[in-house]
Amino acid sequence: MVTQDSQLTQESLQAELAIVRSPEKRVDILLQACREVQYTEPDLALTYADRARVIAKRTKLKEKELHCYRMMGICHYAMHKYDEALKIFTSTVKQYTKLKDRTGLSRAYQNCGLTLRNLGRNDEALQAYRESERHLRILQDNKVLAVVLLNIGALASMQNRPGAALEAYSECLTISERSDNNAVRAMVMGNIADVYIGLGDYEMAIDWSKRSLELHRISKDYMGVGLTLSNLGRCYQLSGQEDEALRTLMESLSVMEDLHDASATARSLYSLSVLYLSKKKYQLAEERATEALRDFKIVLDTDRIVRCYVVLAEVGLGRKNVTLASKMITEASKTAKTSDNAALHIDIERVLAMISSAKNDIKGAIRHVRKSLVLAETSISLPEQYKSHKLLVELFEAQGDLKNALIHERLSSDVLLQSENAIRAKHSQALQLRLEYERAERNREVIELKNEKLMFDLDSRERELNTKAIAIGQKNEMLSRIVDEMRVVLDLPDKSRKEKLLEVIRMVEMHKRTGDEWRKFSEHLADVHDDFLKALAQKFTTLSAVDLKLASLLKLNLSTKEIAEILLLSTQSVEVYRSRLRKKMKLGTADSLVGALQALDI
Repeated sequence: MVTQDSQLTQESLQAELAIVRSPEKRVDILLQACREVQYTEPDLALTYADRARVIAKRTKLKEKELHCYRMMGICHYAMHKYDEALKIFTSTVKQYTKLKDRTGLSRAYQNCGLTLRNLGRNDEALQAYRESERHLRILQDNKVLAVVLLNIGALASMQNRPGAALEAYSECLTISERSDNNAVRAMVMGNIADVYIGLGDYEMAIDWSKRSLELHRISKDYMGVGLTLSNLGRCYQLSGQEDEALRTLMESLSVMEDLHDASATARSLYSLSVLYLSKKKYQLAEERATEALRDFKIVLDTDRIVRCYVVLAEVGLGRKNVTLASKMITEASKTAKTSDNAALHIDIERVLAMISSAKNDIKGAIRHVRKSLVLAETSISLPEQYKSHKLLVELFEAQGDLKNALIHERLSSDVLLQSENAIRAKHSQALQLRLEYERAERNREVIELKNEKLMFDLDSRERELNTKAIAIGQKNEMLSRIVDEMRVVLDLPDKSRKEKLLEVIRMVEMHKRTGDEWRKFSEHLADVHDDFLKALAQKFTTLSAVDLKLASLLKLNLSTKEIAEILLLSTQSVEVYRSRLRKKMKLGTADSLVGALQALDI
């Protein structure tokens, strides 16, 4: 559907294209129009990208044509047509490789990673991100590298690899600190909170979430605020603070609904459904999970669709409605076939085991738990292995098979010990990250304080220098008037008075040239403007000592009259020196000499 605003935009676009003859410029105009609407009206954006590609192909602008094609892939991604988008991105990777365009290649790999993740192909997504990372390091493009590292960390965290996640987040945090990028810092902090959740340290998870929330609010990133509130609510829930969790999740839902973002709203709804399930409020859990499922289906978010079905299956079990639970877990299994997320498949097998137990099919339950154990061992998830062993202990005891129950009890103890050792190691990594971050925070605060003090000192010295310069000028002006008065006295007939007055004049003239005020002023001038004078002399090698002295006084924004009084020159002489300085600096008639000196980047 074309809105009235879209119609007006298209008309103005046509008018702009009508007066442009350069094919390259026409392509750029269409691509800009595409970028402006690619996420709000992706269908329209796709037509712009396609038109731009046709022009680029016809005029043999190969790099532009390829860029247009990649933009078409982004439009398909925005329409949630992930298979079509991936096909385009994969093709552009090959073509950027042929053109040896490393920048385009890094972007194409990043696009592949995003799309593969939405398709549930997480291992391939990680490989694509790693390729993007490799090229960005060569390009030294830290801005984009920070975003890619953020995605790498998120994937590693989801795959229960906290060490790799912390490594990526640590570097990402360092980059964002150096560039003072609050948006990325906020996202990294929120993701670090996820790592602490995995470590079972909910207090630290809450602390990092709050830091993230504060930065998102400062940046007025309301999407970030909503997502972080959702994460914070989950932290509160896991730490047993259910009332605080409910309040926070409801606030998150309110923020997301105001943004009218279906996917983001669905995340808050899903978190609420999990909370209601834990509180055994099955009706509310079912309602929220159903709403979230509807929105995740719109954006084709495979992993989260599966999670919603799992919640609905557990709701069925909670209500002792085995038929509903079976139906929901069957849907979860079908959807999860396209996902390589081991955690999802483990959850599905566990729920299937619970359903079998509800049907008094203990053998079937054991079979499903064994499958979950194999998945946990394959994905090297010690906590999941422990859960599976403990479930097998219960099931074998229920079956009367005490021998196997004892075997899995011992195995569960071994895994628990390994898990505790691993957690201690992970805690060490997490604490090291926190230490490094807090050290960076302190260093930044110290540097900021030092910079503020330096700026204050410099301003004070500049003001003092200006004051001294004006004072010298005023004193010299006063002395000049005294000399003028004395010269009047010289015309008087008294010879003795004439000789004495001549001596006073000589003394005053000498004081004007060699007095303490001028010496102190020269020292202050060199102290404040030393770097300026050195850089000016290096940039304009023909400048004389007089030119440099004049430049320093002009940089203080003194008037010609004040400079003349300080240097004991006439105003006409100062104007001549100014003109000579302009020529040596090759300034045009419209250029300001004072402005050029003050704006000199040194």
